[in-house]
Amino acid sequence: MSSSPTPVESLFNSLSPPPPPPPTVHSDNIPHGQLRATHTIDLPAIGYNYSYVSSHAASQKCSVMAVVKADAYGHGSVRTAQYLQQKHGCTAFAVATLEEAITLRQGGICYPPCRVLVLGAPVGYPECFDLYLHYRVEVMMSGMETVRSFLSWAEDGNKRREAQVQHMSADTKAQSKNPNPSAQTIATSRIGSAATLSNVEGEALKGELRRIMSKKDNHVINPSGLIKEPLSIPEYTNSTNPSTLPNPPKKEKEIFRGLEHAASVSRQAAQKTTQEGTGTSSSPTPNGQKKITKEARQKRVRYHIMVDTGMGRLGFTPETDDSTDTIKDLYSAEMNERPIEFYGLCTHMAEACNESDFTLEQMERFKTLLGRVREGGIGIPTVHTDNSAALLTKRLKHFDPVILEQESYKSRGFVRCGGAVYGQRPSFPDLKECSTLSAAVGNVMLVKKGDTVGYDRTWVAKRDSLIATLGLGFADGYPRELGGGRGKVVINNVKYPIVGNVCMDMLMVDVTTSSSLRQPDPETDVKVGDEAYLWGPGTGKDGIHLKDIAEKLGTTQSALTCGIVKERVKIVYKT
Repeated sequence: MSSSPTPVESLFNSLSPPPPPPPTVHSDNIPHGQLRATHTIDLPAIGYNYSYVSSHAASQKCSVMAVVKADAYGHGSVRTAQYLQQKHGCTAFAVATLEEAITLRQGGICYPPCRVLVLGAPVGYPECFDLYLHYRVEVMMSGMETVRSFLSWAEDGNKRREAQVQHMSADTKAQSKNPNPSAQTIATSRIGSAATLSNVEGEALKGELRRIMSKKDNHVINPSGLIKEPLSIPEYTNSTNPSTLPNPPKKEKEIFRGLEHAASVSRQAAQKTTQEGTGTSSSPTPNGQKKITKEARQKRVRYHIMVDTGMGRLGFTPETDDSTDTIKDLYSAEMNERPIEFYGLCTHMAEACNESDFTLEQMERFKTLLGRVREGGIGIPTVHTDNSAALLTKRLKHFDPVILEQESYKSRGFVRCGGAVYGQRPSFPDLKECSTLSAAVGNVMLVKKGDTVGYDRTWVAKRDSLIATLGLGFADGYPRELGGGRGKVVINNVKYPIVGNVCMDMLMVDVTTSSSLRQPDPETDVKVGDEAYLWGPGTGKDGIHLKDIAEKLGTTQSALTCGIVKERVKIVYKT
């Protein structure tokens, strides 16, 4: 006779796993040549660019945080992050939203060793902070409302612990329903004992959850249960000559090793200052060490403070007392063993690519708040101020002693790089292109002189013409503005103009040559099944390049690659 389920088992069984992902348009089993449209990503080129910016960063005594927001600028965030971690030792990533961060965690970008910072303002607080805690994601303090909600959440221990139990149970049940999710499976040799239950009070509850979990015949464990392994820091050359760039490390490297220790030193120094000022002391253990409460042993939500030095969108004003007081309030809560941890002070450049005086003014304003915070006895573990353009601009040397020096330990400087990692900074020709957009020729037909092509009949044949139709349109992310001859494609190493308006799902190309109508040549004439290149390094030096299209349209390369609709255009990775 079976016993009735316990209350915890009822909760566990009631949590439904997430629905399966929607089917994609293209199956991975379809051969490359049979795909309607393809976005090919050159992962070694991304790795080269990462090494290039890392060398520049090393010359300024800082490390690189790879920005993989917006699905890595359309290049695929999980696959890009996996490649950079495994091949180049990158262990710090930045995204725009919490959802993007969770996608990385569920895709195998685990902590440790990988840190993930959400650059955007938190949404849906205070409940969202439970997810930041559960997935070990770093949060950006973007304004006063965010801070007030964050502090309120940190004080409510009962609700926080209840939420963590629910998230953990939901993860476990989802994994038991899908016993072979390769992206989420963790090697059991790296699992710490009961690490996923460290936020749960009550031995009975712990034991009951362990008993339930032990019934599941699988080895999929929450990534937060991993044991951190000591990893070394990669050595980068100060040279920016591509021929002298360092070879990628063979094993994972922990670029930010030592930050946990730096944050711990900062907390200890602040606690000592508080005790000296109030005449209080913590209760020592027999061996002289401070007692650590259960709350202090919890995992913490690491937070960064955004400083608005001139961008005008998020952050605190450097010159006001309110900004410094707010940081002190957060730090005070941390000193009182709330599950939060100050991890960085940062800002963002508005005109870094122009080497403007305004950028230098922004840096001076940022240094003002750095000094005020340190004068208040608060150590700053990390400082990040730049984007790709600022880092690669020779005039700017940001990580000087004024920024990094402080008592007890140096702040660790790092730079947030996105565009440069994907080769999307035209001012720096040493970067490599990473994106190639192509589509299959679906039809070739003869159009008589005087006939029209496409919607609104905007193109009229001035002679008998061969028109090739490609399986790609503006619904796939190709700009409609490139119709009417503004855009071109390369087929069989020959460049042809786009004619008529770009349609939603197709576009037309005039592939007529001087001899194609008189004497067809099967070796050079365009035929059904040929691959047409819309942009990419494979089109040759005088071919079609992403930077040229962006310049023609008055937009950015990032806007073009982010606009590709991945549900319709298959991503293929070159390794």
